[in-house]
Amino acid sequence: MKCFFGANSPARRRGLSIVELMIAITISLIVLVVMMQAFRRASGEIKKGRAMIEMASEMRAVGETFRRDLAGVTVSPRLWNLNSECNGYFEVIEGPNSDATYVANPAMSFFGDTDDIIAMTIRSGEKPFRGRYVDPLGVTQIVESHIAEVIWFVFHEDVDENDLVADMDDRVTLYRRVLLVRPDLVITEIPANSRDFYLNNDISVRPVGANLVANTLADLTLRENRYAHITTAFPFELQRNLLADAIPGNDRRLLTGEDIMLTNVAGFDIRVYSPNGPNKTPNDSQFLGPSDPNFAANTAPATSEGSYVDLGWSGAATGTTWFEAVSAIGTPSFWCSWSPHYEYNGVDDDLDGIVDEGTNGLDDDGDGLVDEEDERDTQAPYAQPLRAVELTMRGIEKSTRNLRQVTITSSFVPE
Repeated sequence: MKCFFGANSPARRRGLSIVELMIAITISLIVLVVMMQAFRRASGEIKKGRAMIEMASEMRAVGETFRRDLAGVTVSPRLWNLNSECNGYFEVIEGPNSDATYVANPAMSFFGDTDDIIAMTIRSGEKPFRGRYVDPLGVTQIVESHIAEVIWFVFHEDVDENDLVADMDDRVTLYRRVLLVRPDLVITEIPANSRDFYLNNDISVRPVGANLVANTLADLTLRENRYAHITTAFPFELQRNLLADAIPGNDRRLLTGEDIMLTNVAGFDIRVYSPNGPNKTPNDSQFLGPSDPNFAANTAPATSEGSYVDLGWSGAATGTTWFEAVSAIGTPSFWCSWSPHYEYNGVDDDLDGIVDEGTNGLDDDGDGLVDEEDERDTQAPYAQPLRAVELTMRGIEKSTRNLRQVTITSSFVPE
């Protein structure tokens, strides 16, 4: 039997037509593009998640270091600490910027206060601190001490606009400078500029004439002997340009290694506790303290229940709330465990024409009273002790613009 097949019979078809091939290729390309986008999105989420985990881990480690430092402070944060007690110091310096500085620019609103400084002498109950020391033979050694002078500060390296306000293009780094208290060490490396000494040494020193001498805790009760306070003018303000080892010609030798605690910092805000500080609660989900940007503009009634505030938060010369007014001495505002040494050092520190009223016991102003004003040549920047401090630290992962914030509080009131 013979079989006949038509032109359209399936038995004559040996492959796909051009149209069918084009359709198949197009569908394959669409599926491939969708899969690539899915993989790209998944990769981005994985990268974002990894960045958040790394940032959280870094900030957690920094927070634990900060807690340990506060727990090891050698001095009670009160006023008029005697240098004969050999207990060191505690100091908080409020920078000119605040969280409100960045509110005016919504694009930068995730940045906050980054120019506060906290410095202290601390004692390690566990492992000793370690640092570099150039011995009299010029050999660099690693030495140890259970007591150190520690300074936390943020350095803003402006990249684009040459201004004081941080933005996404700038490098903002958190540093922790650790200087060992080793008064037994002999300092023979005397550079032309004493701040260059700290480029090769991690020892707390003070200038004595043309020489440098290693500090004791008693020496560090005096502001002029502390790191970056090298100045001859009372009240011996901290020199910010010394913190990052600035040298003439705007050339900076930035600290490296273990001195770097966190990069890409978006906030490092130190606040102190005011027991009568005002608060506002506009609603159940919002709580405003006096240092928050929207505090003044908010119309909710203020209540005095205690709050953490920036030093001199109102900017006024006088104030009824703790730390509301600017410092009695020095600008910007700072709190210091003040020493009565300035009362009997034989120097007219307050430049009133009378040297050390505290030594004569006389009615110097002729008002008929030998009062506190007559008996003090100087005064602490604030009359109140520190009950507690709060650190709000914020980091930013620039590639993903993810933020992470940690708040740490530490109380100095005995339980």
